[in-house]
Amino acid sequence: MTDLIQSWISWDKKASSFIFQHNSSPALNLAMQILTHGGDLLGQLVILPLFWFWGVPIIPYIVIQLLVQVIIFFLKIFVGRRRPFIQNPNLEHIGQAPWNMSFPSGHTAAATITFLYPLFFNLPFPIVFLFFWLMAVVAFTRVYLRVHYLTDVIAGFLLGIGLFSCWVFFFLIS
Repeated sequence: MTDLIQSWISWDKKASSFIFQHNSSPALNLAMQILTHGGDLLGQLVILPLFWFWGVPIIPYIVIQLLVQVIIFFLKIFVGRRRPFIQNPNLEHIGQAPWNMSFPSGHTAAATITFLYPLFFNLPFPIVFLFFWLMAVVAFTRVYLRVHYLTDVIAGFLLGIGLFSCWVFFFLIS
């Protein structure tokens, strides 16, 4: 089991390092800093009116997003994984430095729920497709900006799917 964990950590560091080393364009850095907001409060303030406009209930969406952030807050404390730019002093983060721990990615979890929510309410394919790309881009930006490892993003994605699945289960029961 220890060998499996060590190989996973080694893979994670190699994959993340590859992304860290291949980002140097100032224009792309700025674009990534803007796009990463699709997974934070600023992005949610843009998305909520869109959901309201499309007739999607927004109160359950807000509750799910708040719940996932509370869970992530406690997971970050429990796991205690430092961010890449803190673990590696030679690695400079791009943009604003987050104040908390790294694992799991809250931005990715929020973006995953943002993708799944309109899918659940059968919004038209172009809208769902747009939110799919938002989720993928937000996940990538977190590693690109050097504030998460790849496994942080994968865990955020899985947490978003898991919490949304629980909500769907309870939604269908009630």
